Amino acid sequence: MRQRLGYYRIGEFAKLIGKSTQTLRNWDRSGVLKPERVERGRKYYSTAQLDEFLAKKPKLAVGYCRVNGHHQKAEMERQVEKIKAYMIQHRCENHEIYTDYSSGLRCNRNGFKELIYKLLQGEIKRIVVCKHDTMMRYGVDLVYTICQIKRCDLVILEEEFNFDDYCSDLAHILHEFDDTIPAKRINEAKNKVIDFIGKIPVPKKPRRRRRY
Repeated sequence: MRQRLGYYRIGEFAKLIGKSTQTLRNWDRSGVLKPERVERGRKYYSTAQLDEFLAKKPKLAVGYCRVNGHHQKAEMERQVEKIKAYMIQHRCENHEIYTDYSSGLRCNRNGFKELIYKLLQGEIKRIVVCKHDTMMRYGVDLVYTICQIKRCDLVILEEEFNFDDYCSDLAHILHEFDDTIPAKRINEAKNKVIDFIGKIPVPKKPRRRRRY
């Protein structure tokens, strides 16, 4: 988004605060919020005005739900209902819920992008997910760090994970490599991966202590 010396055009400013340009024109006429600078007939709003507006704006509680595909519609509905129940229980009246039917390996998800955009703008006070890897399969620590910087609480409702989803994402990674590995060496690469997986040690079950 283009910014000139700490100033925004009316369209840019409207998008940042989540209002229409017509609303800003009405506020200008009524004196609610006037542009700080007018140059050659063009009106500009300052960064200070943006910060002041966002500071007064009530922050959101956002729920985020994700499944790998539309074949998991029932699981999506379960996540949504669980997060709705949380919002009601904790009286989060100003809340939104975003959903994505996509792999956690993909960052180009509409709901996820909207969540990150609002998080970076400081519009979210709390994020609620069902599982720790709902937002991202790998690299989710980056999201946790952004939440800390923006003073946004992160609530995880469940501890377990979906084993089938992990296997599906692993298969997706292998499929992506099919396009980069020469055709003659695909089978060789797959065999090496299988061999590597076979060498991963399986955690031993803890021995049960005898009761005396």
